[in-house]
Amino acid sequence: GDVYKRQYQRRVHGYWGKKGMVIAITDLFISNAWLTPFLTFVDFGYFFRLYQRYSTKKQGNDCLLTQEQANAIFEGIEFDIAQRYANIIKTMLFTAFYCPVVPLATLISACGLILTYWVDKYVLLRRAKEPPALSGELSMEMTEVLEYILPAFAIGNIVFEQFLLSSGEKGAGTDIISWVTFAVGIINAFLPMGWLNEKLFPTGEEQTTNETYNQARRNFEEEYDRENPATRDEAAKEYTAFMKGYQAANM
Repeated sequence: GDVYKRQYQRRVHGYWGKKGMVIAITDLFISNAWLTPFLTFVDFGYFFRLYQRYSTKKQGNDCLLTQEQANAIFEGIEFDIAQRYANIIKTMLFTAFYCPVVPLATLISACGLILTYWVDKYVLLRRAKEPPALSGELSMEMTEVLEYILPAFAIGNIVFEQFLLSSGEKGAGTDIISWVTFAVGIINAFLPMGWLNEKLFPTGEEQTTNETYNQARRNFEEEYDRENPATRDEAAKEYTAFMKGYQAANM
């Protein structure tokens, strides 16, 4: 009776009070939403490189840098696509786990992802050098990771219902819906969905082509000569001339 009630009141104050856990989690979501895109935009390494470019141009013919050093200063900054994927997945899993107790986290994280998208787009187009070509396998693997969002949401429900919302009275705690959601999420995450989709929605055999290498070359995202540092410059010029000739022939 009264003992359980007092314990529950202390628990509520500890979790939802002015200095409680929920306020701390909300602050963490707010900082996560703006801090990553802010640090990406206000990149001190990039601004230092701008200073180096200004200083090098000012020296003019008196500059003592080698060509390699000058190239390093004037090329764009690195753009780590894998790190961007990791940040987005982290935010989504983090949000799924905590949104049962902080529903506002969903909106905060959505705003943060939108801000991240525009900052990354600006940096990629205006500051960064061309990132290394990646296959579609990374994107597919990250899509597979998204399947763990449902189990994370269910686990968050179970944890917070059991340890935060329960008043200690008999029958209080986790409801059956949370366990069902958890079971569905686990089944969805570990079922061979690719194999299942192929069986339910067959696409037929892969089509072969009779095109020659030069005819199909326009569709290649990368070639050995264009990726080899020793032949990259000449290969890029040759590929540009090839594409111009192809476009002129098909206009």
